[in-house]
Amino acid sequence: MRARGWRMLGTLWLLALTAAGPSSDLTPLEGKLPARIQVGDSLAVRVQGLPVGRGPYRLEPADGPEALVTQGWQVLNVEVDAAPGELRAAVIPLKSGRITLPSLVIRSGQEQVGQTNPFSLEVASELDPANPEAHKPVEPRPPVGFGPPLWL
Repeated sequence: MRARGWRMLGTLWLLALTAAGPSSDLTPLEGKLPARIQVGDSLAVRVQGLPVGRGPYRLEPADGPEALVTQGWQVLNVEVDAAPGELRAAVIPLKSGRITLPSLVIRSGQEQVGQTNPFSLEVASELDPANPEAHKPVEPRPPVGFGPPLWL
């Protein structure tokens, strides 16, 4: 009886894994990532080997777009110049430091056809770490005076 329970649990686990579809890597469109990536840089990526004739494909975060932004990413789907069975997108890091792009769902219409593998990269800040003034906000200026309206 106990072995049957473990076998059933193993079968359910296998079904859950295959229901999500195959897992694919996001690869840089130009072949490799730039040497220095800064906050706000747009990185062109693609997923190859998707079923031909089922597109257009799009990437969606599993937890919703708000969760992706809080993790430091924005994903823009690009349908231009995609080869058959290929998905192109732009990923934009919104935070500096070591950040991880989580697994994203690949959809065709409402159907999930796969998911991406998560990956991490180091993102540099736009602010100069050697300049202590770079992190301070600018002081507010006094209001600008306006003259009377010209039509009066």
